[in-house]
Amino acid sequence: MLYVPTYVIGAFLILTGLLGYLIQDPGLSLKLKGPLASDAQFILSDGVEKHEMDFIPCPESAGENVWWIAHKLNEDHAGVVSQKNFATENGANDNELRSFWYASSRGETMEGFLLESQRYNNAGTGEKISLDWTEIDVNSSALRIIYKNAAGNPGPVSLTSNNWENVDIEPPLEP
Repeated sequence: MLYVPTYVIGAFLILTGLLGYLIQDPGLSLKLKGPLASDAQFILSDGVEKHEMDFIPCPESAGENVWWIAHKLNEDHAGVVSQKNFATENGANDNELRSFWYASSRGETMEGFLLESQRYNNAGTGEKISLDWTEIDVNSSALRIIYKNAAGNPGPVSLTSNNWENVDIEPPLEP
């Protein structure tokens, strides 16, 4: 039997954790404290490309607002760009690689994302999954936006808005 001292294993775990932290994709966490303003525009930029986040403002629930942002960002932006990047990497076209953003959450909102995914997977099977987004994370919900620099753009990565109403971030952002 191989004997490895626990301090060696512990040091290895600490080093791999630190390495993983240092090479992870940059991200930004926001906390929505209520509905977003109907006139709000949120623009993600990496110094080369810009993307305006599409969402439908919902007055009932912060969780529903996060769902719309993540749904639109992941499906309409990240999904399309990553598929084109895959085709480019495999020689199917001559396009250049593009960087993109994708979104996630945690807590009740993340559980809602997983239920929504199950709902799509069960489509046509007769099994119905009921999900009322107006009751999920009503007063506060976390949104994590992650940047995947597939094109090697120099940055800086930024998020700007014309209206930060009900968006909680430290330090407070300027419009």
